[in-house]
Amino acid sequence: MAVDIRWKLTHIGPALIVSSGLVFMSGKHPRGFTLERVVAMFKAHPRKGYYEETMRRRVTLGDVVERGRFQDIGKVVPMYSAIDLYRALRDRDFHSEPQSGGQLLNRVFCSKPVKVREG
Repeated sequence: MAVDIRWKLTHIGPALIVSSGLVFMSGKHPRGFTLERVVAMFKAHPRKGYYEETMRRRVTLGDVVERGRFQDIGKVVPMYSAIDLYRALRDRDFHSEPQSGGQLLNRVFCSKPVKVREG
């Protein structure tokens, strides 16, 4: 097995990884959610696979690309944010997929990146 020498450890501490774009840990707040908030939502509604909130957060480049309002970049505005476990997991190949937030908190799900065919 080859090791990628560019890889390095950047964080030691609690983390919850939903997908490559939804990594919740200290200092990382994808879609405006903190690790503590995500864990609280998953514990409050452990059987749900979709979680949503309206919160005040900074408009990111990703938000601008999705919504098309470039003049809002960097502003703090009320925004709808969601974690959709059914769609978030599409960039990974799971032997067994988590169906709810409760399952994500109580089990470790092994996965591999989805292979993209060239050409």
